[in-house]
Amino acid sequence: MESRTKLASKLAEEVGAYVAEQFRADIGSDKKEDGTDVTDADKEAEHRIRAAIRVHFPDDAIVGEEHENEEGESGITWYIDPIDGTTNFVNGIPIFAVSIAYADDTGLLGAAISMPMMKTLYLAERGKGASMNGRPISVSTLWDAERPVITFSVADRDDERIAALFAHRPRPRARIFGSAVATLAFFAEGGASGTFLIDMHPWDYAAGLLIAQEAGAFMEPLDMKAPHPPRKASFILAAEENIDAFRTFIDQLTN
Repeated sequence: MESRTKLASKLAEEVGAYVAEQFRADIGSDKKEDGTDVTDADKEAEHRIRAAIRVHFPDDAIVGEEHENEEGESGITWYIDPIDGTTNFVNGIPIFAVSIAYADDTGLLGAAISMPMMKTLYLAERGKGASMNGRPISVSTLWDAERPVITFSVADRDDERIAALFAHRPRPRARIFGSAVATLAFFAEGGASGTFLIDMHPWDYAAGLLIAQEAGAFMEPLDMKAPHPPRKASFILAAEENIDAFRTFIDQLTN
């Protein structure tokens, strides 16, 4: 039987190739009840992932952004975001990802993220490290106390911490990508000294969180509850030697 990690990797690549074919094509799109974009490509991509999981692991549960949850009896749950960064996708911005992860009752076990327009595939298994296109990756240990390089992703654009971030002096070198898993993936391979996510659904963060942690990141929750699917979550990530400094920096945004 194909392992779950191999299946996640295969599906991320295959569905990523399908999504790339639909990019900047004349494909139908709509708005969901929360005002966010959804396209026919989102729905079809998730359908393909679910169908393959059903064939290989019919007793697993599945939670995805675009379709109803499916119950399972194996104790394993999959978390799927078929196109994380749909607004980028709709507007012709080539930063989006296919995100697939699976977990048991104790936490995340495996993850795959495909960023098809960048031809990158990120993989991780619990306790086995993280990679990008087969190369081991690790988070940055650099920290500039005056102007740290940070990334973030938020569900609520009006969150007061974002306004405080841009009002902070000296201003940090903040980067916004429009995709939670892209934010986490770039951080995991050393692109920033710290990252934070606010009010993310499990399909938004599951794959990226495991990849970042397996790349050496330490996590601290922002809401006193550690992220554990299927919980919505807010948290910060940084290298072990930087986590206290990053927490102090984030705390300044609310004081």
